[in-house]
Amino acid sequence: MPTEADVEPLPTRRTHEILPIIFWALFLQLFLLIAVSFVMQFGPLFVTRFIFGLDFADFYNAAGDWLAGMDPYARGRLYTPPSSILVGLAFHWTSFAIARLLFFFINIALVYASLRALSRQFQLTRANESALLGITAVFYPFYFLVERGNLDGIMLALLVFGFRSRNSLFRAGMVGASLAVKVYTGLMVLVLLRKRSWKVAGLAVLVVLLLQVPFAALAPNFIQAVSGRSELFRMDENISPAALFKLVLFAAGGDFWKLAFLLTWAATLLVRLLHAGGGDLRETWPTFVPWMISFPIVVYPYSGVLALSLVALIAAHAQQRKILNSEAVVLIGFGLLGFQAIAWTAFGARSALALVLIHSICSLGTLLMLLGACWLPQYGNNAEAS
Repeated sequence: MPTEADVEPLPTRRTHEILPIIFWALFLQLFLLIAVSFVMQFGPLFVTRFIFGLDFADFYNAAGDWLAGMDPYARGRLYTPPSSILVGLAFHWTSFAIARLLFFFINIALVYASLRALSRQFQLTRANESALLGITAVFYPFYFLVERGNLDGIMLALLVFGFRSRNSLFRAGMVGASLAVKVYTGLMVLVLLRKRSWKVAGLAVLVVLLLQVPFAALAPNFIQAVSGRSELFRMDENISPAALFKLVLFAAGGDFWKLAFLLTWAATLLVRLLHAGGGDLRETWPTFVPWMISFPIVVYPYSGVLALSLVALIAAHAQQRKILNSEAVVLIGFGLLGFQAIAWTAFGARSALALVLIHSICSLGTLLMLLGACWLPQYGNNAEAS
């Protein structure tokens, strides 16, 4: 009878874990910022300060205006669908001071619960999962999200738990609810149609329409507000690649840079749609995140938290094989998106050009994610990408 020593062990495959590398890179950035602050004797400041919960105040005040029969869009800071006022209404039972603090903790909880759920769904190793949670804690868009109190933590949760579900009705409800909060997930309705998920797409649209019913009178005001916002532009606090196009093509004059950006955004999206015929959308939906967080011409950093879902997906498939070139481009872009632009601006922006160049690093990161995501594999359920 063969002994234990005579039995050859079964071959094992080496596990590749890329998220710890990204975590330590972003953590080193924080260490350098602290070190520089010792020398410079000021900073670092990670998000420009106005008031704590500046963006949450918009939804809280909009709810108060609506309850008082006033136009919530008249203040000039509300650009989301009328149904997004529901977020403010949910907290209107208490004072703004308490509400913004509650939402601060809820935002953190939603992001971490979503990433924990993704880690289980994608079967991340313990090291990758721990690194993903650590990355969030040192991620520039996450800081922007929780300090300003915007709604992208809700958006991430709706997408994660919606697509994680096998129930098509629940998935449609969650996608529809996300679109009722912020319009950029309308892209997922287009993707559902591309995947011939007619039922889910139709039900998602129905959910959006139903959620607008209590606020139907505000539809014209919303359209007018969005139209006005399309004319607004800023180079700082903007992760849209449009800022980079503006920087590079400003000499061309006029709005040529806008056209160049729009064509690039549309062309890369078309490539992704054509390249994404297969694969289960329950898993592959994060491959469309770069297009959600890069349009319109001004995208504030808090929307970048959705990119965490994409790096989780890539890390899961790279655990048992080498990283693909397209995945490497996305990961480099993600790292640049995590560049603490505001903190470094305080130390290095001695001119308007320096300020623009520093903030453009995040825009470059989003552009690289956009370009790399074009050629990501289809990804199958728990299958290795080829």
